Amino acid sequence: MYVYPNPWASNMGQDYVTFANLTVSANIKIFDLNGKFIGEIDEKDGNGGAEWNLTDMGGTKVGSGIYIYRATGKNSQGVEVEEKIGKFVVVR
Repeated sequence: MYVYPNPWASNMGQDYVTFANLTVSANIKIFDLNGKFIGEIDEKDGNGGAEWNLTDMGGTKVGSGIYIYRATGKNSQGVEVEEKIGKFVVVR
C-alpha cells in the first residue's frame, strides 16, 4: 500500500490524500509524530482505495507536519494480512 500525493501540499488543488493498493477490508489509523490519534478511515467497498480529507476527529484541518499511519486488513479470503506502518507529509 502507499499514500499519494506524498507530500501533499495545499497548492495541489485537492483536499485529500489517497491510500491505495489496500486489501478488500482495511482500517487505517492516523497519528501525529507525538503519537496523538488524529483520525481513522475504513476501506469496505473492496475497490482498494480510501481517501482521507486531512481533518482530525473534530473536523479541524490538520496542520503541516509528518503523519504516521497504521493499516490493518483482511484479504479476499478473510485472512488477516500483515500490518503496514508508514508516513506521509502535509504542507499547508
